[in-house]
Amino acid sequence: MAVLIAGTAAFWGIERYIKIRAGNATVDRSPLVKLYVEFTGLQISNRTVATPFRVGSGSLNVGCDETRAASVSFTAPAGSIIVSADAAWSNLDGVASVSQSATHSETSASAQGILKGRDRTWIGDCPGGGHGELSLFGSTSMTVQDGSGKHVLLKSEEDVLSPGTTLGIRVPTEALEHLVEVTINIDDPKRRLTMKGAISRDREGNYTLKGIEDQKLLRVELHGDLLLVKLLR
Repeated sequence: MAVLIAGTAAFWGIERYIKIRAGNATVDRSPLVKLYVEFTGLQISNRTVATPFRVGSGSLNVGCDETRAASVSFTAPAGSIIVSADAAWSNLDGVASVSQSATHSETSASAQGILKGRDRTWIGDCPGGGHGELSLFGSTSMTVQDGSGKHVLLKSEEDVLSPGTTLGIRVPTEALEHLVEVTINIDDPKRRLTMKGAISRDREGNYTLKGIEDQKLLRVELHGDLLLVKLLR
């Protein structure tokens, strides 16, 4: 049967220690072994990068007493949002008037404009055609993550175990958007062991432990975000 010898239930009744024995529970008089567990991860910081954009409609020609419309659009790159957008005419010549407007959402922006040619003279002559280009411009924003290149200690646990006892430790899941390394050390004059591995989480929220294999002395398993370390002997 399984005997809970300390702590409260969390996973299989494990939060701190569990002793799993077949038959009747007995008093364990085996020497205690010191166990050290450390979780480290890459130090991450976020920063915002602003990038300007400008797109044009191309040159638009207009004759006397003529009115022409122009439009232009822009789509934000993946991972970016549009924070501002405006419209303006450029390269204008030989026109009577212009108007323009711009709208935007987080993912797209558009501009519309009207170009009006010059009036004819009182005798009906056209002094010449005109042209102009409608421009849509603004700024996008993207949040990027910077790594310091240094691994920092996220969490540590120090305890003592006797053979057949399991230690359950919660993984620092707030850091699992990136790889978290775990180091397990046994510091005992007669039994010394160091195990290193990595914990990751996929898009579906499943946790994976890699790089640590069972030893004669320890068994290490990952159940959800709970790391189980069992001293075998």
